[in-house]
Amino acid sequence: MPQGTTVVLDAAPLDRLLARAAAVRSAGAARVVIGPSAGIDPLTCAGALAGTGAFGVFVELGRGRAASVLARELITLDHLSGGTLVVVLRPPRADAERQLGEALGVLHALFTQEVANFSGTTVTLHDAASRPLPIQPGGPALFVLDAQPGGARIRPAGPEGISPSSDGAALEVLRDATLLSERLHGARPGSWCWPTTESVEELARGLASREQAGWSP
Repeated sequence: MPQGTTVVLDAAPLDRLLARAAAVRSAGAARVVIGPSAGIDPLTCAGALAGTGAFGVFVELGRGRAASVLARELITLDHLSGGTLVVVLRPPRADAERQLGEALGVLHALFTQEVANFSGTTVTLHDAASRPLPIQPGGPALFVLDAQPGGARIRPAGPEGISPSSDGAALEVLRDATLLSERLHGARPGSWCWPTTESVEELARGLASREQAGWSP
């Protein structure tokens, strides 16, 4: 699992997404996670990052995608990522605790059992086939976006819910390309940031100018 900074990029048309991902990786990002964006589902474009390095994806629960279908999509992405996929779940505002709990239960069952069984309040799996299993034992690392008064945090989660023993990592919003570059060069293990599209594109332009000028670090 990459130990440097994880950068969240807004979902975008594939050519733009790949260019932005390349820019932040060149600047030192350890992993790129595709976040939500108006009109574009992160799951539909995450696979484009296959072969470019470690990646992950945001998933909004309660948007009409059954957890059993989601599990199979994430297993596919785990294989495309070479076993580096991470998943950030965004619970809905209404009935969040129940929906998150059932989603985590279903995901865990299908990530770990070739013939999966699970019984929840509204979801039941009975001898559901799950082949192949993910590359990562136990499935991709799962996190939950936890919005707090002091700012959002990325907290690890398991089949029993959000880990009570971890405060997780702060999700730092960055609006300045210089600050983004500084964060990536001075990467703190396990840190997360979500730069604006403008700051990423400014970073990319700066890297391109330096390359044309023959600059090297």
